[in-house]
Amino acid sequence: MAKRGGYRPGAGRKKGPEGEAYRQALLQLIDKYKEGLAQALIDKALSGDVPALKEVNERALGKVAQPLAGDKDNPLFPVPILSNMNVSTDHSDNSNRSAEEED
Repeated sequence: MAKRGGYRPGAGRKKGPEGEAYRQALLQLIDKYKEGLAQALIDKALSGDVPALKEVNERALGKVAQPLAGDKDNPLFPVPILSNMNVSTDHSDNSNRSAEEED
């Protein structure tokens, strides 16, 4: 049976002059047709294509920053997870068990 996933010699995208030649050719075509490409994207956005509209806005205005701060009524603060648990490495100690677990 053929091996799937993981490391395989020779797998993956090939690096080298072929990939770079394709990239350079693509960049030349984009440079040649950039006005037409931009107009086509704008036309799609004007016709109601939401992903095209989003793309136009992000290209023109930049992506909207996702703030990591709350507002004054709902501030963000780190929540300690499991910080108040008394975890023992001695498994004979049952002091961490609740009353329901003991029944």
